[in-house]
Amino acid sequence: MDARAMTQGKGGRVVSVNYKDTVEAAMKVLSRHNIGAAVVRAKFGELLGIVSERDIVRGLEKHGATVLNKEIHELMSANVISCRPEDDLRDVMEQMRRHGVRHLPVAQGDSLEGMISMRDLIHVLLEEADLEAGVLQDAARTAVMARGVA
Repeated sequence: MDARAMTQGKGGRVVSVNYKDTVEAAMKVLSRHNIGAAVVRAKFGELLGIVSERDIVRGLEKHGATVLNKEIHELMSANVISCRPEDDLRDVMEQMRRHGVRHLPVAQGDSLEGMISMRDLIHVLLEEADLEAGVLQDAARTAVMARGVA
């Protein structure tokens, strides 16, 4: 499966926050959508960065409760690592591992097609493992039955 297929399966929606939003407002967006990260956009929609729960926790550690009133651009990760829609999910997972990130935007040029999380990848890999196990069990049953008939 490639990144495009995964994002289409999720609806391809990318949740974003404005760079001037407060950390508190961004936390509410993450909570409302039950997600761990959102892209940060500038006034006219251009991608500036990504903010994750991890960024907020680091901000809390550094600034205490006052972080809630800071603007999101003060905490976001500006160096956005992304993948292409045609990237295989195993390559996407390797890229996440290599860069130590848990969320990867799927980008085609300047257009964002979706966001993939580590949770999404684990879900797909577990489904694939279950499918492979089922195929192997069916093959084993068929082999046993063939020996019994012969």
